[in-house]
Amino acid sequence: MTVAKDQCAAIMRHVYTGLGGVAAGGTAVAVAFGTMTQEDAEKIIAAAQQLGDGIGALLTAAGLIVGAISAMRAAFSASPMAQIRKVDSLPDVTVVPITPKGAEQIEKARK
Repeated sequence: MTVAKDQCAAIMRHVYTGLGGVAAGGTAVAVAFGTMTQEDAEKIIAAAQQLGDGIGALLTAAGLIVGAISAMRAAFSASPMAQIRKVDSLPDVTVVPITPKGAEQIEKARK
């Protein structure tokens, strides 16, 4: 499965919303009950934002890696040898070379 840049952005909006809600809600309650200072609450919210940014960077990197792998697979499947093998494997199809170079390529592909 390939994850596009827009999909990563959509995922991150939900991650940020979830983390932000938990961090802000939990720290607001803790501050209200006096179990946490305002400074500690701000530190927790900043840490949650950094975590969200880190997850966003990881998802973006994963999307780029998947895209690169897909591009490499496409390049290999579009090679002349791969095309010859695909056509040659079809039932009731005979690959006929037109040039001596074509005959050479067909022989290489069949090995």
